[in-house]
Amino acid sequence: VGGVQSVFGSTTSDTLVGGVQNIGSGATAIATIVSAGNENVLSGGRTVSTTVLLGGFETVSAGGIASGTMLSAGELFVASGGLASGTVIGNIGREQVLAGGTASSTVIRGGGDEITNAGGTDVGARISGGDQTVFGTAIGDTIVAGLQTVSSGGVASNTIVSGGEQDVYGSANATTLVRGGTQDVEAGGSATSTIFSGGTQNVEVGAEVDGANVVSGAQNVFGSANGTIVSAGGTQNVLAGGTASGTTLRLG
Repeated sequence: VGGVQSVFGSTTSDTLVGGVQNIGSGATAIATIVSAGNENVLSGGRTVSTTVLLGGFETVSAGGIASGTMLSAGELFVASGGLASGTVIGNIGREQVLAGGTASSTVIRGGGDEITNAGGTDVGARISGGDQTVFGTAIGDTIVAGLQTVSSGGVASNTIVSGGEQDVYGSANATTLVRGGTQDVEAGGSATSTIFSGGTQNVEVGAEVDGANVVSGAQNVFGSANGTIVSAGGTQNVLAGGTASGTTLRLG
């Protein structure tokens, strides 16, 4: 309790209670349990299948890699140059991707939370009941249930929304909306090249969307929609105060 362990070889199944474990260059820590302590993954170090409990922390520094971390009410920080791959975020767990850090293939379960800060990058997350907030960049995420919020200044590209919701205050590019999925483009936000396959897009007052392809599903326009293509199975509803320009109807 309260001690420090510096690892330059390998460890397996350690339990950290209130102390610090430093994983140095060339070292690997496997199946560590972090409870009320801090596991630091330094340059050249690697952790595999760490479990972080309430009050515990894992920090991945430049050149460090954390694979398969389970956040069971604990918190993971991915600093500049660090990589967290395959993290599973459980109830009240949180992953913070800081500027210059990268998170790959994260799973965000109900009650879990991932924050991609400005300058941070998230790739290939699966949101299955939790929340993801994007101030930086998110690429190729899938929303099955839960919420992705793309904040002002944030960018989300190639997101698939098959359930749950994407709220866009920043920019969303090439989102695919599947039946049961919703994209809300809020005031000041923008969405480009959204593809509809049964989902719904709500373009709020003060929002702008361009180049949507409504194969099936519905686009509800309270703001501005430009260059929308509406196929036979799709619908564009331009509501009071909304504007649509350059719409193409493909009814055959």
